[in-house]
Amino acid sequence: MTNADALSRFAGDLAAAGRSQRTVNAYVQAITRALAAMDLCDSRWSSTTPIDLAEWRRQRAAITKPATVNLEVDALRQFYRWAVGEGLLPADPTTRLRHLPEGQMLAPKWLSRQDQHRLLRALQRAEQGANTERRRALAARDAALISLMLHAGLRVSEVVGLDTGDIALSERRGIVTVRLGKGGKWREVPLNRDARAAVAGWFRFRGQDAGALFPGDKGGRLTARAAEATVARIARAAGLTVSPHQLRHTFCHELVERGKVPLDRVALLAGHTTASGRPRVETTVRYTTPSREELERAVEAIEWE
Repeated sequence: MTNADALSRFAGDLAAAGRSQRTVNAYVQAITRALAAMDLCDSRWSSTTPIDLAEWRRQRAAITKPATVNLEVDALRQFYRWAVGEGLLPADPTTRLRHLPEGQMLAPKWLSRQDQHRLLRALQRAEQGANTERRRALAARDAALISLMLHAGLRVSEVVGLDTGDIALSERRGIVTVRLGKGGKWREVPLNRDARAAVAGWFRFRGQDAGALFPGDKGGRLTARAAEATVARIARAAGLTVSPHQLRHTFCHELVERGKVPLDRVALLAGHTTASGRPRVETTVRYTTPSREELERAVEAIEWE
């Protein structure tokens, strides 16, 4: 079996197991690079030996960040374990292939409490300054859009994919149902009071008839690019640079650090799960890593002057 055929079958099985296309592509690209570096072209992938992998790891470590090498190690491990499971290889050559030590793990970017305040204040000022019905509706939409990412941890693709029927609101409770999250996974996320108020405010303008929760300006559904532009516009008004993914990171970090929520629950709320629905805590653990700013504050706390 050629390298291309093996990788094609591997990619198909990854996708069937619920991995996103982005993850599948990253794995295939990493494996392709590694096979080329080991001079394993055409159908020679099956002749890989542990010494080939050890030398490849040594060479990669000399020119590439440990985190990048470790992602490639993970891809190779999964590929060769898959091959053994499919009966394409008698033994797995990656059993002794180890990660490189990474030292300090870099935390994902999230918003400090002060920056969250600045962003929310910009939203409120936009609502207060709206002097036409259209502008008031736009301000309410923006508040709901941002709240679902900041207070419920939804990805931008998940937010723009919502329909009105995916939101359930009552006086004291609220739930958003993500029917097609990353990897096609379904989940429910409770809405806190801030998110409920923002969504209810948007419903007063939009109405609750069936259809996209956030319609596009020309019909259909608001696009992910338009939602990203909305976040960027509100952030600029607050003097910040913010992406939708930073809002999601902030949600997860706040749960871990301020809410003291166990990682398995944070994983479920964020949609960090396996294809069977079990929490994937190794993804969520990133939010326990101190940010650069938090480390700086820790060091500054022991200054003499």
